[in-house]
Amino acid sequence: PVVAVGFSLGGFVVHEWLRRAPDSLAGAIIIASTALPFAGDAEERRRDVTLLRERGAGAVIARKWPDYVAPH
Repeated sequence: PVVAVGFSLGGFVVHEWLRRAPDSLAGAIIIASTALPFAGDAEERRRDVTLLRERGAGAVIARKWPDYVAPH
């Protein structure tokens, strides 16, 4: 067993790990995440999935980058 550490989206992974195989974990540390389902706009998620399939992860990151990083 290991202690899993998840930050942000990694927290969702740790929650799922806990759900599927709790006996394989000695503990869990979840930072800046939530146990609530993703509440984003379904249409935006569909656009992201389409963009991901057509142009790859770099295109999705480029589109979202301004929402997460200050211009300077």
